Amino acid sequence: CVSALKEDSSNIIKLDEHFSFDMFNLTLFKNDELVKLRAKELDFLSLLLKNKNRYVTHSEIENYVWRDDAMSKDALKTLVKNLKTKIPKELISNQWGVGYKIDV
Repeated sequence: CVSALKEDSSNIIKLDEHFSFDMFNLTLFKNDELVKLRAKELDFLSLLLKNKNRYVTHSEIENYVWRDDAMSKDALKTLVKNLKTKIPKELISNQWGVGYKIDV
């Protein structure tokens, strides 16, 4: 089962013509080259992709990405800013007071 899942291309999400994300292995690729992500960037991106049809609330982000730690608004802004330097920045949108969404 594990090898079948690893080889299953349905877990690959195309972000755009250059970027893809493997949901099973939690890896980001740009033109088939691995892009290194920090742990929180990886958690945040996978959370957005799991919920790609809706805005993910700040409390959901805090619970999933920060787990037992408190999340400040500045920490979240910095996380989003850093992730936007590694993927096309127009993919992540924000609705003030609601949360973040990925447009793929």
